[in-house]
Amino acid sequence: MSVAILSIKKKFSDAIFSGTKRCELRRSPFPKNINFVIVYTSSDSGLITGWFTVKTKLELSPKEIWKRFSREAYIEKDEFDKYYEGAGKGVCLVIDHYQQLNPPIDPSRELENFVAPQSFMYLKASDWPIFESRIPALKEQTLERHFGSIEYD
Repeated sequence: MSVAILSIKKKFSDAIFSGTKRCELRRSPFPKNINFVIVYTSSDSGLITGWFTVKTKLELSPKEIWKRFSREAYIEKDEFDKYYEGAGKGVCLVIDHYQQLNPPIDPSRELENFVAPQSFMYLKASDWPIFESRIPALKEQTLERHFGSIEYD
């Protein structure tokens, strides 16, 4: 299982946690298969606000992503086109389960040498205990699916 911390704009993270946004879009593929996402809400927040599990990861053309997921993506067509301009393929992470953290995690206070991800970063082994204690589903995912090891960066 690979756990990634994704930087997501506040309007999109709010939509994920309200259940309105059912997939997360990315321009570039991930080097590893992502199963569990920790949401770092960028912009005005700078906090880790929740998590979601990935039901399916698809790499498709932007045209196909729009055709199949425009309703679930919570994005206007012009913003979508601008985001994928010049991209031959994109990534769609279909969200399975999600939960907002209350209170959120302030990574600058709780994680050693934290640098906000530009797009994403993999969870570091040294940060695992903080997340495992605050996100019980992370531990449950590991146990339930019998993952032999967690991939760290």
